[in-house]
Amino acid sequence: MGGYAPDQIKKTKGGAAPPTIVGDGCDLAFQTDLVGVQSRISGGLNKNDELVISLHVQGSIRSVVCETKAGAVVGTLAAFRGLSRLIGCLEQGVGYVAVVEAASFSRCSVKVFRR
Repeated sequence: MGGYAPDQIKKTKGGAAPPTIVGDGCDLAFQTDLVGVQSRISGGLNKNDELVISLHVQGSIRSVVCETKAGAVVGTLAAFRGLSRLIGCLEQGVGYVAVVEAASFSRCSVKVFRR
């Protein structure tokens, strides 16, 4: 039997912990740092701010971005185990929210949950 309880999610060296997978496979919950953080946006964020997660498609390239409610891109969710599952769930219309754990001009750490 495998998996992680949400309160047992721990960050692993070099990236996020494996996502928690239950139910339909889209009940993901994990913590990670955003990639390509936009410093002018992340510098104004506070702990517990909610970010909208959306799938951006440009040709054959798909990326998952975190945006403020005003639509400003904070950074990208990338390079973690479970990214392809997250993209598949977003393509099915499943919604997710990212809650800011810590933010500065150079870093933004978030917890991601199904909406």
